[in-house]
Amino acid sequence: MSGKWKIIVSVGVLVIVVAVIVFTQVTKRTSQISNVTPSSGIITGTPSASEEELPAATGNIDDTVSAIVSEALTESSQIEKEMNDDVDTLGLDSQAINDFTQSYNENEF
Repeated sequence: MSGKWKIIVSVGVLVIVVAVIVFTQVTKRTSQISNVTPSSGIITGTPSASEEELPAATGNIDDTVSAIVSEALTESSQIEKEMNDDVDTLGLDSQAINDFTQSYNENEF
């Protein structure tokens, strides 16, 4: 009789642990899904610096092409800005390394 209770209690604890794990995984997945906008498929967990203004739908091919070109130019300028920021960061790192090597002179000891 006591052997049955040991099995029942261990199976019950195992079921509770599995239920908690499944519940936490479903909650994480639901929060990730709620952060994706259905129209663009972009994760909106972090707010963007400026909201993008969509052009009016006119059905004209020229308007579509100009909107695509405008978006490409905007993206290109953002990439260029990020690259310049990376170069500046590398320059600061290089300066810090140079300062460190100049502060340590093994001939002084």
